[in-house]
Amino acid sequence: MLSRFLTSLALAVAFTVFMSGSAFAQSSSDTDSQTFTVVVGDAISITAPADVSINHNLSDSDQPFAQQAWNVYTSNATGASVVMSMGRFVHTGDSAFFRNGQMDLALVSSDSTANWVVDTATGDTSGTGTASVAASSTGPGSGQLGLNVTFIETDASTLAAGDYVATVTGTITNN
Repeated sequence: MLSRFLTSLALAVAFTVFMSGSAFAQSSSDTDSQTFTVVVGDAISITAPADVSINHNLSDSDQPFAQQAWNVYTSNATGASVVMSMGRFVHTGDSAFFRNGQMDLALVSSDSTANWVVDTATGDTSGTGTASVAASSTGPGSGQLGLNVTFIETDASTLAAGDYVATVTGTITNN
């Protein structure tokens, strides 16, 4: 019986000490906080569509390709710049045979935060052998650029049979 009494007394003393506030505030309220953070990584991309080919109609007319959709994206707060370049159409079997090419760039769509615009809409290979077009954004977001490529023909009678190839290279760089 005495041990029960002493145990009860010890518990009562411990409870009193606990409630006296040695480890907890003696007020009727308490406040704390927790921060939640989302980290957005630096991302940038440019995606070209699949390769495309056409058959020359053997006339002296330019040979246009259908518009090709290039997708661009940046997470950079100040946007990004895109440059697309290409060389002449060169015969795959004999580089002595070539034709100039032309690129025309148009804006198909843009996220409102990105504000994608076309900076240089047209370029051709007739002067330096290289053509370039350009676009840019002022903020983060996606865009779609429409690229029209044309095989410039002046005299189809001087064409050698075979494939003439030009490769467009797109480069995106954060501002």
